Amino acid sequence: MKPKKIRYGLGLLIAGLFVVGLASCDYSYFEIDELPDYQYSPVFAFPLVNSSLTISDFVPDDDEDLIEVGDDQLISLVYSDRLVSTTGALLYSLPNAQYPANFSASPPGKNTLQTFTRTFAFETGHADELDSLGFGQGVFSLQVSAPGLAADGYQATITLTIPGSYNQSGQPFSMEVNANGTAEKSMIGYTIPFYSSGTQHNQFDVHYQVEFSGQGNPANAPYTFNISQQWVGLQLEKMFGTLATRILNIGGMGIDIGIFSSDFEGEIVFEDPRLRLMAANSFGFPINVTASDLYLEHDDQSVEIIGFPSPWTIQAPGINQMGQPLVTSFVLNRANSNIFDGVEIYPETVYSSFLSELNPGQEKGFVLEDSRLDVLVELELPLYGIASGFSLKDTIEFSRNDSITEIEWIELVVDVVNGLPLDLFLQLGFADEDYTVQVELFEGVDDFNLVAAAQVDGSGNVISPERKNTKIYLNEQQSIAFLNSPNLILSARVLTANQAQTSVKVYDYQTLDVRIGARVKAKVLIEF
Repeated sequence: MKPKKIRYGLGLLIAGLFVVGLASCDYSYFEIDELPDYQYSPVFAFPLVNSSLTISDFVPDDDEDLIEVGDDQLISLVYSDRLVSTTGALLYSLPNAQYPANFSASPPGKNTLQTFTRTFAFETGHADELDSLGFGQGVFSLQVSAPGLAADGYQATITLTIPGSYNQSGQPFSMEVNANGTAEKSMIGYTIPFYSSGTQHNQFDVHYQVEFSGQGNPANAPYTFNISQQWVGLQLEKMFGTLATRILNIGGMGIDIGIFSSDFEGEIVFEDPRLRLMAANSFGFPINVTASDLYLEHDDQSVEIIGFPSPWTIQAPGINQMGQPLVTSFVLNRANSNIFDGVEIYPETVYSSFLSELNPGQEKGFVLEDSRLDVLVELELPLYGIASGFSLKDTIEFSRNDSITEIEWIELVVDVVNGLPLDLFLQLGFADEDYTVQVELFEGVDDFNLVAAAQVDGSGNVISPERKNTKIYLNEQQSIAFLNSPNLILSARVLTANQAQTSVKVYDYQTLDVRIGARVKAKVLIEF
């Protein structure tokens, strides 16, 4: 058959008729707004939870500082407190000082300048032998009276200088005052050297230069100059010398051990508990610390901890390390103390009180205004041991399909990969926006073993994780809670591997991977 050919004009005519025909069709019944709502009952499958948890995730948000991860990734519970935090300015406060002096002088013929020297000693209130003292705060107040001087027609100016003193510019401390007048000068930034003479220490000299002026009759000469000198509002910037021993009581407070609080349940054994003291010292001398009281306490039970050295010496920076703190620590462990026995009573409190001696050997040293002594005590409980009946809890948000209006049935599929050396007896609770549990998934079931512990070797280290897949059918009440709960509360009662017969170690890289999905047969309403 030969192909048919349609002429060009005829083709246009046919196309035009086709378009006109379409335009004249009635398709009003396709209006979307006029369509009725449609409800159907499909079976959905969708994910709810995909979460990887470590032990740290089960710790409440307000206790995040409780968890510490060691260099080997072993997790520890740490309870700590600062026993003392003080500075050089606080520990070595300076008293006000008064230095009365007097001398007699007459206006000479041609030489109007006369110089006098007096020696004083600065008293710190302790048997300190100072080499020098720099001032961070302080005022030198000066008052001079010279009876009869003005009546005879003379004036005088006294210039006071402390020889050997200096400031940052290398200038000595110096000030002027008129006879029968007063003056003040700040001592901030000045350093005064001291010397000893026999048994007298902390001595310094003051030079007074008197300059007379005026033309009078020296009928009352020689004139006695009475000088009142005061150092007030003093605070050290730096102090060097042989400083006397000072006593400082530190501690006297208790540290709450949250894990053993009044609502603690279960049994737990920590194989390697440690009580650690740490000190950071930037004072220029060592400090000896002796324990006055050190014990763990639970209700009416207490265990006095032995093994703390007497004394424990906190090391000090040398002169070339001035301003840098040196850290000294001491650890009481199972090998050198009875700390294991103390933790066995599930203590709620660590109580510690110490007596410290600053510069016990009375060596030459230094104190700066910002020298610091910080002493901390901490109870460290590495997660190495056995446990049973101990509970953990975490909150997980999950999403749902809000277009579902009525549920016919729900099946949850829970897939858990347990990399922790812990048998987990889980409970899942559906919770509202306020995290209040409405319904529990395993209500009435105390020991729903959702997944066994990861396999461990003889040293308590995980060899391989365990996996378990579980299908759970929800009843009507649980289904309603499922629809109305935006949060899932995951609580777990744990039992360490091998029925708590093997001590295990919990590391930060060990995870509990939880994946929860749902199959739901529901009525879904599609509104037009």
